[in-house]
Amino acid sequence: MLSAQLNVNPAVQPSTALRGTVTSMTLSRYRRPLTILAAVIAVLSLAAVGAVMAYAFAGAVAPTWVTYGALYGLPAAFVLMLLLVLDGVAARRRAGKPQRR
Repeated sequence: MLSAQLNVNPAVQPSTALRGTVTSMTLSRYRRPLTILAAVIAVLSLAAVGAVMAYAFAGAVAPTWVTYGALYGLPAAFVLMLLLVLDGVAARRRAGKPQRR
């Protein structure tokens, strides 16, 4: 009786396009580790920036490896995250299009 009131036909199955988008939006095997790696690089390089600033405030010179981590870590993490965003956009476009045979 409830299905008659809501005009729901129990025989109608969800379309295959809707079912495909849910399963294709899960992270692939390489995206999750790369996302974690980019986040770790960003956090470590931000800590290196803080260390360089602390050394400068104390009137000392930061070690070379700390300076390199501060200079190159953030751009590397940014580029990696940008690539992951572009890969996500491409995955969404692939998921929305039907497969051609």
